[in-house]
Amino acid sequence: MNGVLENACVWASGKTSSDSVATEVTEGIYYMGDTDGDIDYDPESSSYSSGAGNRTFNLTGFLDDMGSSSSVTVMCSDVGNLFNIYSAAVGCASKSKRIWNVDPPGFETNEIDPIGTPVWGIELWAMHHYGWLGGDVYDACIRVNKDSPILPSNMPQGIYDGYLLGEGQYYTGWDADTGYVY
Repeated sequence: MNGVLENACVWASGKTSSDSVATEVTEGIYYMGDTDGDIDYDPESSSYSSGAGNRTFNLTGFLDDMGSSSSVTVMCSDVGNLFNIYSAAVGCASKSKRIWNVDPPGFETNEIDPIGTPVWGIELWAMHHYGWLGGDVYDACIRVNKDSPILPSNMPQGIYDGYLLGEGQYYTGWDADTGYVY
């Protein structure tokens, strides 16, 4: 397993704008593999993100596990944090964004393909966390649009919401490292 800077530089090679670099970082993370070639997804379990809003990330533990384990498991907060770490390594001033719904609790997605899974399915999430740069979504945790899969990058929020949210679904709260909005 290469280090953060090494991977980020390989992914961003030849790119000259923040948008194109962040797009390559998004793709690099989504297709990143542990010792058996993939990262496993569990929306309820994180071994790496902690603290308020899951914004503290155990990078050393993650990199150690990537090099020695065949069962590295991440949730969206881990992947959102990885996006910030890898994109910052190559000069992108990215942030995280989280969306949630309080009443009713959670929101249902359209069919998505989470990182490390070959299966499309509908999820019920209390919250979702992803990368945010220049007012656009960079979500290395999921692919959307089952009929013609898209890894969300450089995608306006409204378009992303249309791909992500199931019919009649919405979120009532969000933040983008600028404080909480309810």
